Amino acid sequence: MWVGVALGITAAICQALGGIIAKPIMQTEIDPVAASAIRMITAFVAHSLCRLPGAKPSRALNPINKQLFAITAFKGHFARAVGMTPSLFASQE
Repeated sequence: MWVGVALGITAAICQALGGIIAKPIMQTEIDPVAASAIRMITAFVAHSLCRLPGAKPSRALNPINKQLFAITAFKGHFARAVGMTPSLFASQE
């Protein structure tokens, strides 16, 4: 349980830092959709770098199936489209 709590706190801190870092960048002429895409690509690269040496926490516990993949893809796109992109639009002001 403590590992889950620690990971949740770490995720919240990283999300807050991402918002702090994004604010000055969004004051420029950058497109919020492009900024959101760059943010997602950066997260993918960071996860891939953890995965390359075989870090156990970056591996799935169970094999992925079509249903799990579809749910994960939907939630990832939904969170980006409905969550972060509007937040980046708001940071432009």
